[in-house]
Amino acid sequence: MPVLLENQQAGPVKSSRIRSFLYFARGMCLIAQTDRIAYLYCGTAGLSPRLVCLGRDVQKPLKILVVDDQEFVRRSLHSLLAEQAHWQIYEAENGKVALERIREIEPDVVVLDIVMPEMSGIEAAYEISQHTPQTKVILISSHYTPEETAILGRLFSDSAFIQKSEAGKELVPAITRLLRIKRRTRAAKA
Repeated sequence: MPVLLENQQAGPVKSSRIRSFLYFARGMCLIAQTDRIAYLYCGTAGLSPRLVCLGRDVQKPLKILVVDDQEFVRRSLHSLLAEQAHWQIYEAENGKVALERIREIEPDVVVLDIVMPEMSGIEAAYEISQHTPQTKVILISSHYTPEETAILGRLFSDSAFIQKSEAGKELVPAITRLLRIKRRTRAAKA
């Protein structure tokens, strides 16, 4: 049965399901789940209730596309990222195939090798920024120094650059940071 909650900033929010209720001695909190967003509803005795957006629907996984011409690297990154709950991982072997996959799956983040045949990661990142600017990009390479990647970083403002040798410890935190930026940007536009 749908529940109508009043969001003091954005107006009423219709919820198709209630996830759970948490009762406290002097108040109540519940999580309301709409089609795409989870909301936290809190009310306490004598105070007006508040509705706070918790973020993306926990049932809808984040989509990440890994693009590298070396199958071993793709599989390794896929395995690393697949350990994260609610992340769906896809693969492509070059920039050209990546652009086709992006149209199909609409990923949240694309992890791109810089040096690839047919279309480089730089070219693909440019195309992504022009056609799907909401998709965040992480460029990886074993051919560039940190100084060179910093220069490349200025070309793509929301992108991250990671040495392949550091991907094991830096990739998941970099994706998490980019997703935070994406959420803040989306919230600012709303």
